[in-house]
Amino acid sequence: MKGLVLLAAWTCAVWAAAAQPSGSIRVRPGDSIEDAIKSARASGGSANEIVFAPGCHYLSATLVLDARDSGLALRAEKPGKTILYGGRKLSGWRPDGDGLWAVDLPEARDGRLDFRVLVVEGRFAERAVWPGGTNRLENLGKWNVRLLPAVAGYWERPPTDAELRTMPYRPGDLPPGFDVKNAEVRCYHMWSESLLRVASNDVERSILYFAEPAKWPAGACGRRQYVVYNIREGLTEPGQWYLDRTAGKVVYRPRKGEDMARIEAVAPLLDTVIKVDGKRKAVTNLTVSGLSIQATTPSGRPQFGAAGMSAAIFGTGLSGCTLESLDVRNVGGIGIVIRDSVSTKIVDTVCADTGACGATFGGRDCEMSGCRIVGTGRLYPSACGVAFGGRNLRFIRNEISDIPYSGVIMGGSGHLVEDNLVCHVMRVMHDGAAFYGNISRCTLRGNVVRDVVEQGRGFGASAYYVDEGGEDNIVERNLAVDVPMPVHNHVTRNVRVVDNTFIARGDIMISFARSTGGVFSRNKLVVGGRVRTNFPNGLVEFEDNKVFRPRNPRNPADGTVIETWRLENPQMRPREPLDAIAITNGPAPVLDGEFKPGEWPGIWSPVERDATRRILGGAPAYVRAACDGTNLYVVVQVASFHSARFSKGHAWGRDDGVRVELGAYSFDGFIDGAVTCSDAALGARISSYAGFARRSRGMGRQQLYAFAVPLDALSTASGQGDLPFNVRVFVSEHGETRFFEAPADGGAPAGRLRLPKDFSPKPRP
Repeated sequence: MKGLVLLAAWTCAVWAAAAQPSGSIRVRPGDSIEDAIKSARASGGSANEIVFAPGCHYLSATLVLDARDSGLALRAEKPGKTILYGGRKLSGWRPDGDGLWAVDLPEARDGRLDFRVLVVEGRFAERAVWPGGTNRLENLGKWNVRLLPAVAGYWERPPTDAELRTMPYRPGDLPPGFDVKNAEVRCYHMWSESLLRVASNDVERSILYFAEPAKWPAGACGRRQYVVYNIREGLTEPGQWYLDRTAGKVVYRPRKGEDMARIEAVAPLLDTVIKVDGKRKAVTNLTVSGLSIQATTPSGRPQFGAAGMSAAIFGTGLSGCTLESLDVRNVGGIGIVIRDSVSTKIVDTVCADTGACGATFGGRDCEMSGCRIVGTGRLYPSACGVAFGGRNLRFIRNEISDIPYSGVIMGGSGHLVEDNLVCHVMRVMHDGAAFYGNISRCTLRGNVVRDVVEQGRGFGASAYYVDEGGEDNIVERNLAVDVPMPVHNHVTRNVRVVDNTFIARGDIMISFARSTGGVFSRNKLVVGGRVRTNFPNGLVEFEDNKVFRPRNPRNPADGTVIETWRLENPQMRPREPLDAIAITNGPAPVLDGEFKPGEWPGIWSPVERDATRRILGGAPAYVRAACDGTNLYVVVQVASFHSARFSKGHAWGRDDGVRVELGAYSFDGFIDGAVTCSDAALGARISSYAGFARRSRGMGRQQLYAFAVPLDALSTASGQGDLPFNVRVFVSEHGETRFFEAPADGGAPAGRLRLPKDFSPKPRP
């Protein structure tokens, strides 16, 4: 009998070996994948395939591939039947009171084990949250600094570290005595959020202090909502869990019918399951196919769109590689990241239930096609579906759905975005779109967007949104259904929106905010309400746009009224005088190329008009003024997207610079540092800084020009009243001159500068 058993086992082994192609290494559950990779490397190329038998593999270390693995294929024997878990199964559940169950994890007490994901019965289990359900609390933050375009530095003054680490809350909102060591606070901002460990709780003053700085200060832009995760008091619904770092255990509230003696729960150990490292030498012709990846915990700090974090599959420096037919789900960070790669593809792959965004890819001539991304942002609701950037990328025939923020975030140039479906996005955050990007020379064609409606009060939600610095893009032959703002262009140039169909039950807004050179032609708009545009000055072509209005929205067969949409340009009002704010406390501004918090009083006023008073689009410029009784201080900030395109000289009308006009005087500053004045005697008394800001804020590069002009040199001996005033900014890249106010006949300054009322100059020594 024993001989028959051995014969049968030998026969099965022979059959199994015969079933594998030549050069394959078969890996079964429990086998060492690392040993299989070493064997493939040692084979000298004769073993070019690792085949995973069906079953579950629990990894305690990341699988790292490099240039030695070029040409290798990792594939599932039966696609979708092999799961690689980045963690371990939990066992030994015991009752923990109040209907809860727990597993002891002593290593959680000293931080050797920490995770934000628990996979229970194949699902991404919900974390304990206070308050329960969909309820949120409101903090008492009072940050009210004005938000600027990103290229201008986001905030009029940057927040301090203390402001980013502090959150006042309403007494009674938080459960008394909750465990600070376990607690994590999620603060909802506008298009981003912060998930922060709590450092301490000042109960008497009702202030939480965070262990790391938040992205935005509490209360910024009027956003105050927050919740508290991972405390026992929030464990109210079946299927929820939390990690008790104080007691060293994971605690779970079972769902109805779950048997805790048989339940399958996986706690992540890894932030990455497969890492392909081609940083030093490119990894070429690698294929990963048919595998399912689950159970990772996030690491890193989420960037815009919840990108920039760890990924279940992470690759850099790939060339000619393919990731296909993968299923990545129940992971704490990003599903798949491919970075700095060439001619690499992600094909027919699913990324679902990810803590951050679904996938990111970038480089040159890469492609993502036939993929499905659903249910991202389970830990970070600022998550998009997919983010990509680089040159000449292709994003084709993908489906993106159920996303808390933007469906697709794009950067770079030369991309083709075609035949994709994006729906049910922008479910939580604001100021985003189905397709959003800072892109140039890209084509968005044949895409379908539906059901993108802003949730609550925010900065809006769009179908096709080109943001700051976007140039020379084409948005053509796309469809948007039930999107009130189908097109949004913000600080863009030369974006063509042609031959699209936009459908909305109510009003439609076509936006070209602060843009220039826009084209909106041959589009069809089917609407039940008004059709508006918020910035007609941004359009240079507006032709043959048809508006279809059903006579009876409840009965489309009743007929349709067809109109030609005609555009009216608004009349621009004269500018209000610029106030020079009195400096009554503290030192005068230092003209050193830096804009320090609290150094300059007042707010920025835009320098955005042309010589006809028409508002120009493009990167913004701002001016502000202050007065201390001895000097008048004027500072001008000019934002730029393309610092390589500057003209660095000191000839007005040819080189980048600013001109400040005060009464009969004018003085120029240039980015090469030169300053000239129309009056040599006055010029000798003016203190100044001209050139680049020493510390640029935001996504562009800042020019900063600051001047201190003696008051006694000006025409107001008392230091009171208005002065004729203007600021001109010359942008060499586009040959444009921007004005604070359009000049009067003969070029005289038509704006006004208002000095403080009843303000006495300081006596000069």
